[in-house]
Amino acid sequence: MTLFPIKLFLKDKLVFWTLIASLVLVVFLTLYLRLAIKPTDKPVILRSTVHFGVDYLGGYGELFLLPTFALFFLIFNCALAYYFYRLNKRISQLLLGATVWLELAILAQGFFLVFLNY
Repeated sequence: MTLFPIKLFLKDKLVFWTLIASLVLVVFLTLYLRLAIKPTDKPVILRSTVHFGVDYLGGYGELFLLPTFALFFLIFNCALAYYFYRLNKRISQLLLGATVWLELAILAQGFFLVFLNY
């Protein structure tokens, strides 16, 4: 089985712009967390629920697991979209569109973490 040429994959405007949008969201989340929450030795809030309140504290470095997971999802979904592109172009585009929505949800979680910590 031969792979689809990557240049043709990226030539599709929907594919290209969804990848750019997802990457911009990941970079923005990383910079936002870095600038909004100052490095500290004290524990930071990493998870909170409505019923139990704060239920997970961690170090400052653990805040950056959120953008790391976002980048992992972006790479994984991009690889899947690339694989499925030669089989069905629409499935690939749908997968990349869902990636943008996933990145937006992760960004909302990042805003919530900043709100909880200040």
